[in-house]
Amino acid sequence: MKKAGLKRILATVLSLIMVISLMAGCGGSKTSGPTQSPSDTSTTAPGNKKETAPTVSGEIKYNFWGDASQLEAINRQIEQFKEQFPNVNVVANASDWGTYWEKLRTESAGGQAPDTFAMSTTAYLPYFAELGFLKDVGALDAQDDSFDIGMYNPAAIELCSYNGNVVALPQDMNVIVMAYNVDLFAQAGIDPPNDDWTWDDLLNAAQLLTLDANGNNSLSPNFDKNNIVQWGIANLSDYLDGFVDPMCYSNGGSTYTDDGRANILAEGTVKSYRFLHDLIWKYNVSPDFDVVGGSWFSNDLFAQGKAAISCLPSYWLFSYAGGEDKVPVNFEAFELPKGDTGKRYNAVQSKAICIYEGTENVDAAWEFVKFIAGKDQAGQVAASGSGMSAIDEINNTIFMSDAPGTAATKKVMLKAYDNPCPVPKIIGIGDLNWLVGNDYLNMIIMRDPEFKMETLEALDKQVNSMIEALKP
Repeated sequence: MKKAGLKRILATVLSLIMVISLMAGCGGSKTSGPTQSPSDTSTTAPGNKKETAPTVSGEIKYNFWGDASQLEAINRQIEQFKEQFPNVNVVANASDWGTYWEKLRTESAGGQAPDTFAMSTTAYLPYFAELGFLKDVGALDAQDDSFDIGMYNPAAIELCSYNGNVVALPQDMNVIVMAYNVDLFAQAGIDPPNDDWTWDDLLNAAQLLTLDANGNNSLSPNFDKNNIVQWGIANLSDYLDGFVDPMCYSNGGSTYTDDGRANILAEGTVKSYRFLHDLIWKYNVSPDFDVVGGSWFSNDLFAQGKAAISCLPSYWLFSYAGGEDKVPVNFEAFELPKGDTGKRYNAVQSKAICIYEGTENVDAAWEFVKFIAGKDQAGQVAASGSGMSAIDEINNTIFMSDAPGTAATKKVMLKAYDNPCPVPKIIGIGDLNWLVGNDYLNMIIMRDPEFKMETLEALDKQVNSMIEALKP
């Protein structure tokens, strides 16, 4: 990213924060079609290994975001890879999320990027693809009879594509669904959410599930909104790509247009933002910023038993339902409700692995990428609960049988793949989502008791400025 662009972004951020503060004061053929740690489990799936290793040799680098424990797990994968390709040396490097992307930008621009590297398809793939840093792996697949991109879910391949070329292989594919506290629903006499649920149904349930210290729900005339001990729904208003935008799409809106412009003032977008604002300030069924103290995932009220409904990324199954440290909540899942369009949308995300266009060892890089994104490794991830697979065969077998969580919850997650939320191919959308969600919607919805259209109008203009500033 250009330094000038970063300066413009910072100026934009400061400008809008000042404005708001002032207002608040007042598919399957051999053609090129369009949480991080692997598990130690020994569960495997039918592999895509060659019976004999080809004559591939040399050293390649693999960079990814993660911590020391994840680096250790990756190195175990590399040892498995070396059993098949003993003449290839793979050097893995891990960085934290923020450092990883800044480093990858700098190295790519300087022609020093690692041979292979991890990629967030929904956040950063368009940026690196637009600059020509990602090799067309669809073309490599077309020349390799030992591998078939057609084994992946079409939604995963779409996320891994840019301008009609497949530029990454999916290591996993995850969905964001809703979770509900089974016991709290039963205590309130509310039927479990079903496929016909709308956003109004969610609101009605949240009103009955929100309780004050005296046990009054939010519909009671004796309800004390200043002494709430149980919330109907966690505050998810800053989770832009995982929750807010799927709601907007269900209502006929979106935060951005498909061609990369702001869509803040669209009727369906405004309605969705207002609904989230009303959950807090009108209906008192969702906490404001002062209660949460940050983003929803930094203070998970649902996991504490203090909120009856929240979001559930599929890669949280391990921490929510697996092992001794699983959350002390009896939960099940449901897809996001239907909106005015009569449709529902669920965020679908994929972590992928790419090959640097400038690598000097394409053969070794391609074999490593195929291994990391292949069936054996996908089976291990799916069994662990740290992620679902981009391969339907793995999800229908290993994920359903071995991953933690109930069969009902896992079936909801599989079904959610059929209703993927669109992801605009906007350059820098990862940075943009963070700024809009965590800085702006956080302030507009979670902190300001008054819903102001003039604030949204200012945001719409600023988003267009940010989109221009984030272009390489």
